[in-house]
Amino acid sequence: RGSNANGEYTRWADGTQECWHNNITLVRTYGDIMSYYWTLPAAFAAETFAEVSVSNAGASYSNLARTDIGAAWSALGTTTIQCGVYRVAGATSLSSDATITNCRVRAIGRWF
Repeated sequence: RGSNANGEYTRWADGTQECWHNNITLVRTYGDIMSYYWTLPAAFAAETFAEVSVSNAGASYSNLARTDIGAAWSALGTTTIQCGVYRVAGATSLSSDATITNCRVRAIGRWF
């Protein structure tokens, strides 16, 4: 188990690894997408993600409505994940200064 500026992680003897970060800020990156490039606190083995989640429970919203967004993620490599939210169909477009603070992210996979 360990931690650094990128979050915390636990590695189990069976090869399972869990990483999390409890205080990220999502900003509008382009169009109707808000994202955060998360450098993981510990590297995963290649293409082993079983779960990646973004939680906005307890988050603070600026210039957008909570009901106008949905969570998404894309694995970019063994050390970085792009976490984010997008505007759901029919919702108001995101303003250029929209932010979400205090989001939590979590990834589970294998470290060997």
